[in-house]
Amino acid sequence: MWLVCGGLSFGQAGRAELFGTIQDPSGLPVPKAKVEAEDQATMVHYSVTSDERGEYHILGLPAGSYALTAEQQGFRTYRQSGVTLRLGDRTGLDVKLQIGQPSQTIEVTAGAPVLQTASGEVSLNVDE
Repeated sequence: MWLVCGGLSFGQAGRAELFGTIQDPSGLPVPKAKVEAEDQATMVHYSVTSDERGEYHILGLPAGSYALTAEQQGFRTYRQSGVTLRLGDRTGLDVKLQIGQPSQTIEVTAGAPVLQTASGEVSLNVDE
């Protein structure tokens, strides 16, 4: 069992994580919502389903710019683009769904930068 766990941990090292809670307009959790992170450069999709507490966690994401989409029956589709992840990032992004038809989409294209809320770590990115 240790070998399997060690292998899984090693494979995720250096990758980014995206997590948060899916809520309805009153702040209650939305279970079984489909949550998807789409890598904007490669168009690769990473999908998970929120748990009974409305929480989702997407592991093993390569660094890049992502669009996050959340869908659930009875709610408008939520889409936020411009979510930038670097290697090793653990980024929290909560979503509040609005009541409506899934064919209606709420798109967030500009907003406050996504904050690193999972750790008190300070880092610096230097380009060549």
